[in-house]
Amino acid sequence: MINDFPESQKPKILAIDDNEDQLIFIGALLEQIGCDVKAFSNPARALDVAAKQNFDLVVLDLRMPEMDGYQTLSALRRGAKNQDTPVLVLTVADTMKDVDSCFRLGANGYLTKPIDTQRLKLKIRKLLSWSAHSPASAPQGDGSGAVTTQPWENLRSIGGDRLVKDVIRSFLIKVPELIAAARGYCLTGNFKAAEKTLYSLKSHCANLHLMNLFAACEEIELLVRSRKASPAADVLNNLTRSFANVKPSLEQELERNGGQS
Repeated sequence: MINDFPESQKPKILAIDDNEDQLIFIGALLEQIGCDVKAFSNPARALDVAAKQNFDLVVLDLRMPEMDGYQTLSALRRGAKNQDTPVLVLTVADTMKDVDSCFRLGANGYLTKPIDTQRLKLKIRKLLSWSAHSPASAPQGDGSGAVTTQPWENLRSIGGDRLVKDVIRSFLIKVPELIAAARGYCLTGNFKAAEKTLYSLKSHCANLHLMNLFAACEEIELLVRSRKASPAADVLNNLTRSFANVKPSLEQELERNGGQS
């Protein structure tokens, strides 16, 4: 492991994401390059801490339940501390409207999920370099986030087999529940809840770079956003099939890493 920063000069990073697996990934990566990380899945708690302590960088998910990234960023910029702290936004949303809204609120950079490890490291290093010299640096866009050929090699390169095992185990527990919830919301016409659930599903897929399942979520999400009619049964079934297709390889990876205990 190579730290970018000496022990006495560790940058203080605030990471905010409702997806706890994503927080583990981000935290491990930041610690790998020598940062001191405080991670929160609850934006309100993160803002409480940010009101009392200065940070060198904030890494923020855009869409979260209760208080989303837009509201969190706006509150951060209005606070007594961290008004000029660089903010890197992470999101599965990639429309220019989303990006422009973040920049207008004071974000300094963005990346879309699935996140490429090297791209994320480069972005963080740039923003940390600017924080000491130019807090109001121009926003840095580079949202593609290249996908690795091996789905979970990003995780392994950051936290080794243990991190891969933990994230896969969490995925296998949470994703079936989210799929069932998304189906239920779609069939009952609760499109707002369906959209939030599908976003969470996409985040879990992005953690492991499972792009077929990610695409199946997006297909339903596009229909849900129209608010005109519930997605057809075959579209919903495609989501279930996509999960069934990846489940065996995930279970095999868990077994290779010492089982599910």
